[in-house]
Amino acid sequence: MLEIKDNVLKTEKIDWKKLDWLQNEKLKEFFVKSKDLLKESLKKNDYIDPLNVWQDDTGKIWVLDGCHRQAALKECEEEGIKIPELLTANFIKCKDRKHAAKLVLVYAAKYAQITDEGLYEYIEME
Repeated sequence: MLEIKDNVLKTEKIDWKKLDWLQNEKLKEFFVKSKDLLKESLKKNDYIDPLNVWQDDTGKIWVLDGCHRQAALKECEEEGIKIPELLTANFIKCKDRKHAAKLVLVYAAKYAQITDEGLYEYIEME
């Protein structure tokens, strides 16, 4: 029988500035207009969408979904906007780095678009 499992291990506040990206920078194209829309949304609506992260066996925390939110938050902070030191993240269960990399592709990008070149490089990386 097919079974759908809950792979969210926990939800907790983390230091969002210290997270690493599992994806390469070329995987998704983040247009200036999209970045501006995301920053405006954060300013108007606050932080309402937790990052999805994976913690590997060494304790390192990787962003599965939310790289562009993290980048937009950093830009907002550089503009003088106060951002909490800790923000909410969902910790997702992954078997290994390869499984985590697959989930990066599963998450739908709201403000960015996957590029052919970036997808090819990303697949070759794993």
